Amino acid sequence: MIPEIKTFVTTVEKLNSIKNSFLQSKRDRNDEYDLALASLYAAICETKLYIAALNRGEPENSDKEALVAKLWHNAAVAMRRFDASLADRFYLKGSYWTEPASWTNVDVKNARITIDEMHEVCRQLILDKK
Repeated sequence: MIPEIKTFVTTVEKLNSIKNSFLQSKRDRNDEYDLALASLYAAICETKLYIAALNRGEPENSDKEALVAKLWHNAAVAMRRFDASLADRFYLKGSYWTEPASWTNVDVKNARITIDEMHEVCRQLILDKK
C-alpha cells in the first residue's frame, strides 16, 4: 500500500475510534443522567407519601424519615456530576429529614428545599432535553 494512503487510512480509523468513544461516552452520560433523575424522583415520591401519611394524622416515623433522608442523599450523589448546586440542595433536603425538628419553615424556604420546589425542579429536569 502507498504510504500516504496507509497514513490516511490509519488517520480515518483513529478518528472513527475517537468518534465511537465520544458517542459511547455521551450514551453513558445520558444513562447516568437518567439514573440521577430516577433517584430524584424516588426521593420526591417517598417524601410525598410520608408527608401525606403525616397529614392523615399518622405518627412521625423515624424509619421512614431515615429512608427519605437516604433517598435525598443518594439523589445528591447522583446529581453531583451534572449540577453541583442542585446536588447541594438535594443534600440539604436529606439533612433536613435526618433531623427535621432542627429546621424551621423559614430555613426550609431559604434553602429552597420545599417539596413543591423539589418537585418542580424534577419536572423541569425531566422536560429538559439534555
